[in-house]
Amino acid sequence: VDDPWGAAIQTLTEAIKVRHYSDITLKTYTIWVYKLRSYSQKDDPQSLTASDVKSFLSFLAVEKHMSASSSISEF
Repeated sequence: VDDPWGAAIQTLTEAIKVRHYSDITLKTYTIWVYKLRSYSQKDDPQSLTASDVKSFLSFLAVEKHMSASSSISEF
């Protein structure tokens, strides 16, 4: 795979469409994938660890003052 993050977004897109979620939901989730990619600086999403995700969520909570319920819609 030339672009592992692109492949991950394609998988996400397929999962969202199978579940008949809205296009807005897909757009929002895709934006969050890009934000996680930027934050983690990882070349491959498969290399993300639970610690990486926790660090990202902590960053959102502490640095961006976001709650878990608002983080999907307000960043």
